[in-house]
Amino acid sequence: MKRSLFKHEFKLTFFSKKNILFTSFLLVLLFSYVFMILPNEFNIESFQKEEVEHKLQDISSTQEWRLEMGYTGIYPMTGAYFASQQSYLEQHEKMVTAFENENYNRYLHIRTNYLLNGGYRDYRESDLFYQEPLPGKDKYHLYHKNILRFHSYLNDDEPITYPMIQERTALQKLHQFLTSSMIYLIIFAAIYFSSDVLIRDRTHQTLLQGFPTQWYSLLNVKSLAAFAYTLLIVTGVVGLGLILLSLTYGPGYLDMQIPYKKDYRLFYFEAYDYMGMKEFLLKSLALIPIVVYLFIRFNVLVSLLIRNTWAVLFIGTALLFSERLYFDRSTRELFGIDLSYFPQTYFDIGQVVTLEKNYLINTDTITFSQGLIVLLITLVVVELLLWITTRFINQRSFFQS
Repeated sequence: MKRSLFKHEFKLTFFSKKNILFTSFLLVLLFSYVFMILPNEFNIESFQKEEVEHKLQDISSTQEWRLEMGYTGIYPMTGAYFASQQSYLEQHEKMVTAFENENYNRYLHIRTNYLLNGGYRDYRESDLFYQEPLPGKDKYHLYHKNILRFHSYLNDDEPITYPMIQERTALQKLHQFLTSSMIYLIIFAAIYFSSDVLIRDRTHQTLLQGFPTQWYSLLNVKSLAAFAYTLLIVTGVVGLGLILLSLTYGPGYLDMQIPYKKDYRLFYFEAYDYMGMKEFLLKSLALIPIVVYLFIRFNVLVSLLIRNTWAVLFIGTALLFSERLYFDRSTRELFGIDLSYFPQTYFDIGQVVTLEKNYLINTDTITFSQGLIVLLITLVVVELLLWITTRFINQRSFFQS
């Protein structure tokens, strides 16, 4: 009986017009990003050959003039400017040659050596993180992570490609997706798909009359159907994205190492460590279903109390973005309680797994294990509240009110 009910609920969810429209929106967003946005997306490690060559021509002309005038020494205000510019010129000419020959292993060797010997100025003088409260700190953080990332590529046996350097391969983009605010799109999908899973029956009450199932069990089946549908759509869209990115930029590899800052109190490279891509994905995939199911059950609870689809959608979305109301780089407590005890802290799943959230607010309390415990406890609390609510709002009172 429950299997038949599950199939019925899944079919209703699958063929829902609003769900089809939202899934179509996700697909349009995916194709737009892969084929329109990403090809024109550049970061600080993108090698724009024409711009580099133009800059090298200017430096070369200036160097020739300084050589003719004898301005090649060390001066109080500029130091060994001629020597540093000559080194910059020689290294980047080698990079251009390696890039033209598609010898990315050699290119990365030269680039890494340059970054370790004065190349931080590329980061320091850039407009990266200009809207962040601590742009200098964030530039330094990215600088260390990129150098460590390059070292891991050079030490691996896998062939180095330009998309790997730019972080455009499928697995790298998946990592970026999970560590960015785009992870909220997965959670919002769960909220959206389950916002009417109970309320829609108020206009089609006869659909459930053939299923003599207890009220709480009925809600469980509805939740599982919404959960299965959400995972199916998310897996399908993400899987399609990985295929498209793999065909365009390469898949990457599961042994790829992800640098992360393990101790916010330390500086330089000793503050960092590596996490394997497999470990990152496994931990992320452990948290995502919990968060998704948590919001689905929360939506069912709110649906019992409010019985309006738009209100359920609004309340669920407000909870999802609730951390944005108080979060900043100096906030480590809320109402005198450490942020690690609040479930909304762990909605940024990728940042929790890589300890990036600890880096952002200078703490060491927000961890994967703590998040797992807090989210599971929250799920138990929501489940208990839902069970209690069904004692007071039974099936008849819900449909007749």
